[in-house]
Amino acid sequence: MIPLLVIAGAAIIGIIAAALLLALYWIRIEICGHIERYGRACAAGSVRWGLIGVHYRSDDPSVVTVRIGKRVLVRHRFSPAEEPEEPAPAIAAPTAATRLPSPAEARRMLGYVKKPLAAFLRSLSIRQLLCCVRLGTGEPCSTGMIYGWFWALKGMLSPADRIRLHMEPDFCRPALEGECTFAIGIEHPLLVLFAVLQLLAVSEVRGMLREAMA
Repeated sequence: MIPLLVIAGAAIIGIIAAALLLALYWIRIEICGHIERYGRACAAGSVRWGLIGVHYRSDDPSVVTVRIGKRVLVRHRFSPAEEPEEPAPAIAAPTAATRLPSPAEARRMLGYVKKPLAAFLRSLSIRQLLCCVRLGTGEPCSTGMIYGWFWALKGMLSPADRIRLHMEPDFCRPALEGECTFAIGIEHPLLVLFAVLQLLAVSEVRGMLREAMA
């Protein structure tokens, strides 16, 4: 009797796993939202996978809602803190420990992430991407480097429809303000999951993540 139960349990687990893999491959993920920061930051957005949707709105208080279809499963409010709100910290200039990668290091990293990034981009469909920001790190060299990377990214994406990107560099002081509206779809989430696992398999990528989280 027990072997039959074990076999039946293994079969049920296998069916569930196969169904989940098929869902991850065929059902697209839709992500949309709006973020802006002009003194005070605010954001709103949603992530939908089939009938499952997660919605977020930064308000007073902020609200996270989880739905299946039109049915609300969870709604959680994040009340504002009692203490007066402190101004957002300025963007610190890169130190020796947090410096930006050199061009040679960036090329080496690009070699590591080229295949996973290509798999991710094949599954990504951009329906709308509107971004206008003013950015400064407080250090002209690093601000210029980020601005160069931005133009390289803009050159890669500019042929696509519905994409408008603009950045105004501030070489005099730390600054981060602007707004971004986006609506993207991930056609085959399973391929993106494999791409992420490929990235995490690279020791140098894991090292950068550990440094960023330290």
